Amino acid sequence: MAYTSSLVDDLSCSVCCDIFKDPVILSCSHSFCKGCLQTWWTQNQRQNCPLCKRRSSKTKPPRNIALKNLSEAFQRENADLCPLHGEKLKLFCLDDWETACLICRHSEKHANHRFLPVEEAALSRRKEMKKLLKPLKEKLGDFVEIKRKCENIAAHINIQAAHTERQIQKEFEKLHQFLKDEEKSRITALRDEEQLKGQKMKKEIEELSKQIETTETEQQLVAGDISFLKEEVQGYKRESRPAPTLARSTQGSAAGRGKTPGQPGLRSLEEAGGERLLLSCDPGPQHRRPRSPPV
Repeated sequence: MAYTSSLVDDLSCSVCCDIFKDPVILSCSHSFCKGCLQTWWTQNQRQNCPLCKRRSSKTKPPRNIALKNLSEAFQRENADLCPLHGEKLKLFCLDDWETACLICRHSEKHANHRFLPVEEAALSRRKEMKKLLKPLKEKLGDFVEIKRKCENIAAHINIQAAHTERQIQKEFEKLHQFLKDEEKSRITALRDEEQLKGQKMKKEIEELSKQIETTETEQQLVAGDISFLKEEVQGYKRESRPAPTLARSTQGSAAGRGKTPGQPGLRSLEEAGGERLLLSCDPGPQHRRPRSPPV
């Protein structure tokens, strides 16, 4: 027992007087719990060893792995021993709600406290726990049933969501196909309408062109004799042909009034006007029909 007490002292932190928890080692070879050392340094505002007061050169001392392993092994093997006195824990303090050894019972910490043997205290606590757990056990079946229903509802929600997602995808696929077909149909109708209206407008333009040419010819026919003859001469020049030579008669002013009995070789102005109509209706010299010069 004395050996156990001595081992407890060797494995105890000199700051908290408890078994080491995550021990660290200083350059002076003293070891302390990491949390205890940091608290000591914060309270004293100096990085000194709590035992020898030697200043530490490191703000984060290395961990003492060997001491940590020994402390954990000792706690596992001596879980029923008092960490302060190394005695077996036989009592349970009803005031502090912790186990204690016979030495702890007479210590100042547990003065005037109530104690029960560990076995009796454990039995009493088990009875109390059973009383507390009884209504919970009765509700446990209801909780399990509610949980099962919730899980079924969750699974149904997942299945329904997946089914709805597939339906939405199908509907949008149909909508996309409908829009594509509608686009194709409207474009086709637009092109047909464009072609139809284009042909109609082409015919109207041709009719208007004919009417314009007819009107221009009529305006030329009603023009004076001199203007008419000038237009006639210019038309022959555009065709790169020599201008026709009109036969003159002794009656010079009779050319504009028609044939006379004594001049059978002269053409009347009406005949010359008809010849001019053919020139005006042609689109250009390269498309005009060759004609005979007036006799």
